[in-house]
Amino acid sequence: MINDAATWPDPPTPAAILAAREAAGLTQKQAGAVLYCSERTWQDWERGRRVMMPVLFECFLGRAGEGN
Repeated sequence: MINDAATWPDPPTPAAILAAREAAGLTQKQAGAVLYCSERTWQDWERGRRVMMPVLFECFLGRAGEGN
């Protein structure tokens, strides 16, 4: 089945999101701007209140220079 959820990547953990942002040397507001989201959304991802989609994490890593 093409849309089999078992083949989808796991979402990043809040700790991984925090570590990626800190490695990029960005504030939460700056990190949110990289993905065109609010500072509050970024805070919710880091606190585990919301789940970040894996594709957004990959996009952040690439745009923040950590994915190369």
